[in-house]
Amino acid sequence: MFNQPGPSVMRRVLFMPGLLLLMGVPATASPLNDGIAAINAGDTAKAIRLLTPLAQKGVAQAQFALGVAYHDGKGGARNAKLAARYFCAAAEKGISDAEYNCGLVHALGQGTAQDFAQAAKWWRSAAARDDVRAQYNLALLYRDGRGVDLDPDEARRWFQKAADKGIPQAQYNLAMMYDAGSGGTSDLRQAARWFRLAAEQGDAESQYALAQMYIDGRGVEQNFKEAEELLRKAAANKLDKAQEALGKLLLMLSARKAKPDAD
Repeated sequence: MFNQPGPSVMRRVLFMPGLLLLMGVPATASPLNDGIAAINAGDTAKAIRLLTPLAQKGVAQAQFALGVAYHDGKGGARNAKLAARYFCAAAEKGISDAEYNCGLVHALGQGTAQDFAQAAKWWRSAAARDDVRAQYNLALLYRDGRGVDLDPDEARRWFQKAADKGIPQAQYNLAMMYDAGSGGTSDLRQAARWFRLAAEQGDAESQYALAQMYIDGRGVEQNFKEAEELLRKAAANKLDKAQEALGKLLLMLSARKAKPDAD
């Protein structure tokens, strides 16, 4: 499934299915539908045989599906250059999933030269069509100034759109911006709200960040019990710094119990 970014591209890149065109293929027999069905069945050779003539005629759905076939190809059919070519050909015709994947191959340098400006171009187009993956990744580009001018306002705007759709990574990054006052005024209550929403979805970084807010009484009432619970969850999610912070918190609470008259 084509949506796995490499570690050198962007921090906390969104992992979501990107090949929605291949779902719910109509039952009506046709070379396009049969080719898509062949991809779903793992028969890449048949898919390529059926889809190539259509793709060469400029059929956008066939171009996108052929990109999928070459990217995920089995039996030696995998070809990153052809995958990138067909994804971007379909993107030129306004297929939102293809725009997202065309942006991704440029961001990763898969089958084409790495080019964050091209990634931004295609993600901006997909984001305008309400593609949440593109909205999130575009926000990262604006936050980090990759392929676009550094623009915290735009980063916050796109993180907000993705966060509103329930994406925990976007909720975490939006909370970070509210906390730091990046892209707008600082609002610790809003930061706590978005950290909480992401934490409830199991995001370890958000669990850790919200725990720190409870320890310090920033944006929330100080509450060591809540902090402990959140740190335990983050530690269970393999976040090392949460385990360390939990140990420090438990030592502090133990010391407070030993001194009943402590504040």
